[in-house]
Amino acid sequence: MGGFSLHRVAPYPHRARVQGCRSGAGVHHHAMPTVPAIHVWAVRFSLDFAVASNLSGLRTISAYEENKLVRNVADAYGFDEASRGSVLDYLHEIKVGCEKDPSFAGGWNMITYAAQLMKSTSPNRYLSGVRILDTLIRFNSGAIGSGFPGQSMLISNTIGSASSGSILHNLVQMLDSKSPYDEEIRLRAVRIVEHFVIDIRLDKILQGIQCISSLLDLKPFHQPDEPLEEYGHRISVGEERQMQVRGIQILLKLSDDENNLRIMSNTDDLVSKIVALINDKQLHLRKHDKWSRDIVDPGVKLIKRFMSATTRSNNILWHKISTSLEAISALESIIDCDKCDEEVKKQAIRVLAQICWDTSSVMGDQNRERFIGSLIDMFLHKSKGSQFENLAGEELAQLSFGFGSCATIILEKYGPNMIDCVGKTDSGLYNSIHRKIAADVLKHLYGNYSIDDEHFQNLKEAMIDLLPKVLREVLGWGLTETHIQRVPSYTAPAGSGLAATQDNDGRLQEALASLCATVYNRMVNTDADLADRFEDIAARMCDLAAEPLKTFSDLIQEAMQRQPPYYPPEHAMRSNDENPNECCIS
Repeated sequence: MGGFSLHRVAPYPHRARVQGCRSGAGVHHHAMPTVPAIHVWAVRFSLDFAVASNLSGLRTISAYEENKLVRNVADAYGFDEASRGSVLDYLHEIKVGCEKDPSFAGGWNMITYAAQLMKSTSPNRYLSGVRILDTLIRFNSGAIGSGFPGQSMLISNTIGSASSGSILHNLVQMLDSKSPYDEEIRLRAVRIVEHFVIDIRLDKILQGIQCISSLLDLKPFHQPDEPLEEYGHRISVGEERQMQVRGIQILLKLSDDENNLRIMSNTDDLVSKIVALINDKQLHLRKHDKWSRDIVDPGVKLIKRFMSATTRSNNILWHKISTSLEAISALESIIDCDKCDEEVKKQAIRVLAQICWDTSSVMGDQNRERFIGSLIDMFLHKSKGSQFENLAGEELAQLSFGFGSCATIILEKYGPNMIDCVGKTDSGLYNSIHRKIAADVLKHLYGNYSIDDEHFQNLKEAMIDLLPKVLREVLGWGLTETHIQRVPSYTAPAGSGLAATQDNDGRLQEALASLCATVYNRMVNTDADLADRFEDIAARMCDLAAEPLKTFSDLIQEAMQRQPPYYPPEHAMRSNDENPNECCIS
């Protein structure tokens, strides 16, 4: 198995290449050695001497050769200036060990060396181990390191294994350190923790979620002129911001696990930390730089997951979010921002819809009216573009359930809009999905609200006029394709327009028939006079369509069972030699 080792023997072709460099066999002396070649240099200065029992060779390495070896290894793996001393320490450990025992280097590599250091109680040795592991992980994630999959496996087996669990646990707990001397360790630890995030189980780490969430509220822990002479260097403002980004991304990845999400959903101050980041007004004024996007996107996704957690009864964060004016303000600002990412806006819309529906939330009627009004604009008028209209309609349909204030607002202010959307079959404004969603909204309102409400009384005549119109459409009485202008659906898959249109038509007809049944039953059950009126309407419908006399209830039952009509493609409706521009009447 491959590892990051100064003493590991490289494949033979690479060994030959380095020997060629030493002998001048047609190779430039100043050519940058490949990473496998670095391993061969290491062999010359360590293991080869031990195997040959020529231990004096280890003692006689010149300082120049030693520093050159360390420099080349450090350059190849990307060790920064602060970490190069760790490479030198590793070489010294090998030298000392091989002097005592020629077989000492067997099984050693820089990963196992780093793991050993990180089990030490010495702050300096622990920092050295963190530096090595952080560097090797970053190297392995790069273009060159990705060519050595065995190295990645060795890292996972050494650090992520159950036997090395204490190393990962200590790294997580180190994230919450407030000591200025631990700043470099925290900076490197967060990168290591992010690498091993799929191995983290929050219920196995004491205060694990508190330690990780502490990354979101970073503050300078020392005055600018305070000297830091030991245990690492002072981190910059840019590095602090990157720690925030990595912190929120770690939290998002942790929430992929159901048990982790449950623990996170019951962590009291987690929402306030996330909201504090995404509610920063400067986020929308910074031209949405990478840092802004890297914070807002996972932040909103986390909030959405907390609101969707299955254990809602034990979900502290659901209540925290729905009662947070700051959270509501942050989500509203994302929806209103023209530069925020489309997917982030959709997540924000879904969360706000849940808050709007929650009667225990702090969203007042004025905020609810504004939000529902924005959904209406997105749904009927494409105020945010066609990519948002279906989502807005679906959320309106959900909000129209029940007896809450959301249903009241929709009924009072936008009931006529919904009737107009359902009834306009030939305007070209609304497609089948628009009309289907509007029919669902009306059905929910009539199915769950008191029919005696004054707002229903205001809509009663409009609904009585609407029902026979849509019923004739579903039954196919007197309506052809030319009478129902279809607007292409935004969600229709490419290359399947006709199939998608017919599928949407089928869903529409089901929704229209269901709407007729719901409204009719509610009306006639509460007003006996309306029953006679509907029978008169049914008689006129049958007479105009030259159909046998049926009751209005029978017509609805027939509509519920009817399959949607099939409209063949335009090219299938004429022969191959027919001129589409020629009049069909000779």
